[in-house]
This record gives sequence, C-alpha cells and structure tokens, in this order.
Amino acid sequence: RGLLINKGEGFYELLAAFKAFGDPVRKKSSFLFKLLYDSGLYAVNDQDNFVPIMDYHMQRVLLRMGCLTINDRTLEERLINGAVMESDEPVRSACIEALRILAFNSGFQPWVMNDFFWPLGRSCCNETTLCSDHFCIKKPCTFHLMTETNDHSNCVFADVCRGSAEVKYRSFREPNVKTHYY
Repeated sequence: RGLLINKGEGFYELLAAFKAFGDPVRKKSSFLFKLLYDSGLYAVNDQDNFVPIMDYHMQRVLLRMGCLTINDRTLEERLINGAVMESDEPVRSACIEALRILAFNSGFQPWVMNDFFWPLGRSCCNETTLCSDHFCIKKPCTFHLMTETNDHSNCVFADVCRGSAEVKYRSFREPNVKTHYY
C-alpha cells in the first residue's frame, strides 16, 4: 500500500491499464498522484519512484532556464522554430531527469517543484517572457496567483535563468507534437 511501483500492483502500474494513463512518462498518473497527495488522500512510501509531471509548460521552462543542454543542432533548431516533431519523449525524459536533479539539490519533492515551474510556464514564460517583455500573457498571471511575490515586473528566476540573459535560450519552445498525453 502507498507504493507507486510494486510488482504490477503499484499506483502507476494499476493506472497504466487505462488508455488515459498510458503515457510512457506518466504525466497524467503523476498529476493524479499530486492531487491525491496534496489533498491528503494518498501517501507514498517510495517517493524515489515518483516521475515528475512533465507537460509542455514544464518542458518550455526547463529548456529556457538552461536546465538541459541540447547537443543536437537539428533538435535545437526544431525547438526554437516550433517545428513539428514525431516524438517529444527524449526531451520530456531529459526534462524529467533535470527536475529530479533540481528537486534533489533543493531539498523539495518534485511534485512541489511543479507548483513553481508549471504556473511560470503557463503565464510568465510563455509566448511572452516576463524577463524580457515585463508582462505575462495570462491575465491574471497564474504564477503571481500561486506565489507571494512583491514585484511582478521581473521574473524571480532572472538571476539563474539562461533565457533571461541569452536570446537563444529564451527562444526555446516546447516540442511541437500531436499527442493525447496532455
């Protein structure tokens, strides 16, 4: 009980039987877990098996912040130009690993990190960027609603974000794929 992976009987494994939860990197399963955990309805005993929630907002933020290094020039161009890609799984998997490293080094659980990066990607780091445009596309701003910030004219991550200083990183978009996983 309370296990994400458990010889076919864990939370992730049971949900994988349903098409809606068949995502190979478990975005919807992890999001459901987060909702249940945050509401106090589910506890987990194998936190290391948690797969960070990785949707397109999260990917965009992690790419722009410089949490990933893109060594493939073709992939880099596709991410900057928003070109259609067959799969986003390699980028999503790399983003998942990057978020695990961030969570480990920060001392926060990955599902807590989601509470910062997802609203940032949904609003402040979307079609416009707070670091360069000094406004959010969402009104009201999702990040501002979910955090207690005194100043909303500059991004709170500007000092550590490569996209704040480098146009190339700020230009990254999430992988453009057709999928039902989101």
